[in-house]
Amino acid sequence: MPDEIVGTRTQETLRGSVLTDSLQVFTGELTIGRDGSIGVTNVLGTHTTGLLHPAEELDAGMRRFIGVAFDRETKQSDQRVRVSTSRRSSSQQILVLRNGDRFAGHLRASQSDDMTIAWSHPVLGELGIDLDHVREVVLQTSKKASMPEHDADLVELDNGDWLSGFLLGIGEQVSIETDSGVVSVPISGVARVELADVSGTEPAGNEDFASVRLTDGTQIACEMQRLDMDGARVVPLVTGQSTLLTLPTIEQIVWVRGSLEALDETSVLDVQPIDGREWTRDPHIEPTRRFESFAMDLPGPMRVDVDVHTVSQTGALLVGTVVLPEECRTWGNCTLDVRAKQNGAWGSIWSGTFTGDAPVAAMRANIPSGVSELRFELGSGAYGMIQDHLRITDMLLFAEGAS
Repeated sequence: MPDEIVGTRTQETLRGSVLTDSLQVFTGELTIGRDGSIGVTNVLGTHTTGLLHPAEELDAGMRRFIGVAFDRETKQSDQRVRVSTSRRSSSQQILVLRNGDRFAGHLRASQSDDMTIAWSHPVLGELGIDLDHVREVVLQTSKKASMPEHDADLVELDNGDWLSGFLLGIGEQVSIETDSGVVSVPISGVARVELADVSGTEPAGNEDFASVRLTDGTQIACEMQRLDMDGARVVPLVTGQSTLLTLPTIEQIVWVRGSLEALDETSVLDVQPIDGREWTRDPHIEPTRRFESFAMDLPGPMRVDVDVHTVSQTGALLVGTVVLPEECRTWGNCTLDVRAKQNGAWGSIWSGTFTGDAPVAAMRANIPSGVSELRFELGSGAYGMIQDHLRITDMLLFAEGAS
């Protein structure tokens, strides 16, 4: 058994989740071995060990993990302090690349090359990014929603006005060539810059590279060199230089970035009681940062419609765990039917029955192409509407072609 570090050096209780190559999520206390192995122990005491890599050879009894997400609480003077995982504060500047990488930090005021953005990151240091690789730079709180597809570069000023044309450079001033000529605006007067969409640019999804998300909202494609209790030794593609990311700075690492859809941004479109009921309690929807998943609590018979506009035109795979809560297993007897709306018609893609004898099921449903909405319908079973209550946890959406 590999030597394990359980956090005694840092007084840190390490908790989180792992994502297996069969698209299961295990959550609990994490231990990281010196050989890079990860162990997870859930609340029932079940222990699972694996390696965080899609291609490493495995020893007998080990699982293959393609993702790990950390949820840390650190004891300090008998108080628990949760590490912040907010995407960004209202004053934080963000640099977004065409491959999907995004960087917290700030724009440096000086630069020597108009075709390069000089960016300062608190962990990665000083970066020089080719302007051709940049999709968006957010400098201040925007007054407008994101613009639709456009064939010109756009500069949003701090008063909400826009300039459209060809971006010449970003530094102490933002220069853009418009139909009326070249316009230069002091950087303090610019809220956001969006560069023209380029067809064929896709997020990095190569399984040879991991997607690492930091607690400040930074997300970068990296070559993974090692992972232990000190952190992750990575080579970000944007820098090509080996960097140690300490565990307190890491939110999650996954190898499925190109396939994993952002379910954590899913919105509820409609909630209705099922036939025969006059009303229903509201469901509880909990977006999570863990693998862009979300959880849904259905406290009684109901229909809940959610938006899945992120589903690709080639279809997707929906996975999750459906649980009849412990307190409902004496009389609880209910069904769950998951339906997809395609071309205006609803069709069932997964269903299950839940009782005290069979309270848990793994959901795995293929979503056809062109689907824009999903419906989750909780129905009553043998005992009527008594203790009919389901929780769906770790719901993840993968583009077609995922494992």
